[in-house]
Amino acid sequence: MKRFDCLSQLAPLIKDDDLVVTTLGWVAGEWFAVRHKESNLYQVNMGMCTPLCLGLALVLPHRRVVAIESDGSVLLNLGAMTTLANKRPPNLTVIVFDNQCYMATGGLPTATAGVTDLAAMANGAGIENSYSVSSLNEFEREARAALQRKGPSYIVAKVEAAGQRMSTDMDGKEGKYRFVRYIERTEGIKIIGTAAK
Repeated sequence: MKRFDCLSQLAPLIKDDDLVVTTLGWVAGEWFAVRHKESNLYQVNMGMCTPLCLGLALVLPHRRVVAIESDGSVLLNLGAMTTLANKRPPNLTVIVFDNQCYMATGGLPTATAGVTDLAAMANGAGIENSYSVSSLNEFEREARAALQRKGPSYIVAKVEAAGQRMSTDMDGKEGKYRFVRYIERTEGIKIIGTAAK
């Protein structure tokens, strides 16, 4: 199964005010091509996508938050699974596209190319709704269920080591400020420019 096809199936399931954050790599450009919105934050550093989304889910419990992860990013910060399991935000879905390699840097294999099973690890950490999928039908079914249930969900989508290098048409700083300004506007709060007194 191809990641782009999964993203194309995911896009219509996402509501306009859902917050979607992607990790580094080709997935960011592909999500930009499929569903470009102000409510997206692209290219979060490896290992930091799930923690950032956990923070968003906890401080904005009325908003649905979706982390679009990669196996390489998740493997860099496995402790995020245990924090997610213990905090249990009901509004967070993590989708890990596992292509078993670091494709953006030449295709070196990740641990999931061997015996490592990220869905089993998430379940072992205490995330009860942890699933591994390998077909588009399974992906669509689990993504739809995850976005409707209360409680964190963790979906590992086993995808081909293939994709399209696409641009998000903005750099990291521009993307960050755009995303924060969107949250400020839609939540009626001030984030940037606040200082302790």
